[in-house]
Amino acid sequence: NEGENKVLSLEEAIRRYVEPGMTIYVREGSYAALREMIRQFWGKKPEFTLVMIGCRDYALDLIHCGMLSKVMAARCSESPTQGVSSVIRRAYKKKAVNLESWSLYSLTLRLMAGAMRIGFLPTRSLLDSTMAQENRDSFMEMDDPFGRDEKFGVVKSLNADIAMVHGWAADSHGNLILGPAILSGEGEWGALGSQKGIIAT
Repeated sequence: NEGENKVLSLEEAIRRYVEPGMTIYVREGSYAALREMIRQFWGKKPEFTLVMIGCRDYALDLIHCGMLSKVMAARCSESPTQGVSSVIRRAYKKKAVNLESWSLYSLTLRLMAGAMRIGFLPTRSLLDSTMAQENRDSFMEMDDPFGRDEKFGVVKSLNADIAMVHGWAADSHGNLILGPAILSGEGEWGALGSQKGIIAT
């Protein structure tokens, strides 16, 4: 016996666990949860921060509806063309949303550090790039502490308040089988590092 039955309607899960101002991690494929968020927060200004490796599909609707104050992503694109999103372009031009761009690898490292509950992880990614300059609050260069004459970068850990994931199968206790994230290759780090739990569909 693993405790109480955790199954509830998606409508109730969003109402109970998603609050304005939250940082929300969304794993690839979690579109039903995003649609329910739109239904419940339509016409409001919840000022969410969205963390999503590839901001696309229904995540763009959150931007269009004015529900996000910030997006942290490795790319923002339309589907299926993967071209530049007119929704993102328009919101950026109007300064309606703050965009924080990361490489696919560096954003995954930030989520990994958050899941492991350590403050940062080292990387060679982003060195001497404009992303390094734009993300100075969460990326810095350091000398090798072990004396080698080289520099490396460190990315600050990132923990969302809540995560949304879509699985292949689950039981009533919350055990979940996740398939691979085909488009992004992201793992489960964002979900594992979530501070207030996971909404799984």
